Amino acid sequence: MGLKPEVRRGGGLPFGQVVSQWVCDPRYTTNLRTLYSILVTYADIGGRDTGKGRPYRSELAAQLGCSKSTLDRTIVEGECAGLFWVESRTDPANPSLNEANVYHLNDAQFWRGEWTDPLEPGMSAKQAAEAMLEARRKTKRESGIERKGGRKKKSAARRPQGGGFTGDATLGEGGGITGEARGGITGEARGGFTRDAQYLEPLLEPLHQEPQGSRPSVPVGGVRAHEDNGRTDGQGVAAEVEDQVQPEPRAGLAAADAAPPASPRMVRTPGVQLLLDIGQQHPDFAIWGKPLVDQAQMVTGMLDAGWTRAQVRQIVTGQPLPEKIRKSVAAIVSKRLAEAARVGPPGGYRPFVPPQTPTSPTPQPQPQPEDQAMPQTARSTSEPCPGWDGTPCGTDSRPTDEDGLCGTCRYRVTRREEAAKKPGSRQLATRGGSH
Repeated sequence: MGLKPEVRRGGGLPFGQVVSQWVCDPRYTTNLRTLYSILVTYADIGGRDTGKGRPYRSELAAQLGCSKSTLDRTIVEGECAGLFWVESRTDPANPSLNEANVYHLNDAQFWRGEWTDPLEPGMSAKQAAEAMLEARRKTKRESGIERKGGRKKKSAARRPQGGGFTGDATLGEGGGITGEARGGITGEARGGFTRDAQYLEPLLEPLHQEPQGSRPSVPVGGVRAHEDNGRTDGQGVAAEVEDQVQPEPRAGLAAADAAPPASPRMVRTPGVQLLLDIGQQHPDFAIWGKPLVDQAQMVTGMLDAGWTRAQVRQIVTGQPLPEKIRKSVAAIVSKRLAEAARVGPPGGYRPFVPPQTPTSPTPQPQPQPEDQAMPQTARSTSEPCPGWDGTPCGTDSRPTDEDGLCGTCRYRVTRREEAAKKPGSRQLATRGGSH
C-alpha cells in the first residue's frame, strides 16, 4: 500500500479552527491565505466527503483555481512565511510523483505563543519566496546543473506577405488561388492582404450618376465630397459617403412616406416675421419649413403692395380652420393669401405677387406705373412697442402694426378681447386676460 499526502497539526485544535491573523495578513498573497485555510480542513480527513479526501497537488490546485506550478510557488511562500513546513516523501509505488508529502501546520505553536514571524520587516511572503528560489537557482548554476528544458518548438512557417492560401501564392508575394492575375483573394492589383495595400493604387468604383432630366434622390450638398485616402479594403468611394443616397419612392407609396426635401435657408424677411408672429399668437395657423418660406414671399409682396400687417393677419386668421383638413394648414393659408392678393389692398394699390416657382412657363408681369408706386408710409416701420396696457413693454424696436403693438402685446390684447366676449368674465376682461 503506497504512501498518501496528509496534513498534520498538533495541539489537539478543533476541526476547522484557523489563525485569523494569518488569514487577514496583507503580507501574504490571496493564494497563500486560501491554501492555509484549505490545509486546515485536511487536518481531519475523517469528516471529509470529497473525491479523494487527501491533499493531492491536483486537488489543491483545483480548489485554488490555479496550475500546479502556481501551487508549488504558493507552498514555498507558506514555508517562507512560517505557516507550515513540508516533509518531502517519496511513494515507493510511484517514485516519480511528488504526491506523498506531509504538510505540518504551525498554527498550534501560534496558539501556544511559541511561533515567531520569520519575515523581515517590510518584506512580503512572495518576495521572500522569490529570493529563496533565486538562491536555489544560483546554487544549481554554480554547481553546473543546467535547467531542464522542454521540447524545442518548431519554427513557424514563413507567412506569405500577400497572396492566397495554396499554389504559387505561398512562394511569393502575390498570386493565389487563381494565379498572378488576381493575386490571391485581393491580388497584386489591390495589394494582397496588408503590406502592398499602401503602395498600390486603389481600385476606384464609378459613382452612380442620375440620368439627365431626372429628379435627384437627395438635394445638392447632402453628400459629403469624397476624399480618396488610398484604401483598398472595399470601402474606398462608397464608405466616404456621409448620407447614403435613398432611392426614389415608388408610385404606390403615400406622399407622406417619401423623404422630405431639405428646407432652404430661411431669411428673416418681413413676411417671415409676420407669419411667425401669427403662428405664435394662433398656434393652429403655424407653418414652418419650405411652406413658410414660400408663403413669406407672398406676404412680403402684399406688404410692399400696400397691405398692412393687421390686414394680412385678418386674412389668415379671420376664419377658423375647417374641421377636416384635407391637405395642410399651409395650403389653406396659401389659398387665402392668393385670393386676397387678386382683389388688392383696401387702399387701392395694385397688388404685387412675387414670382413663385412655376411648373410651366408663365408670362412676365407688366411693370407698375410710376403713379401707382407704393407710398413710403405704407411700408412696415420699426418703432418701440407702446405696450398692450398703455405701458411700454420695453422690448427692442421691431416691425409693428398700425396700432404699434409687438407680437406679444398683440397676443395679450387678443386674449383680453376673447375673454370679454365670454359671459361672466367681466373680472377677467378687466385684468386684461392675464392669469
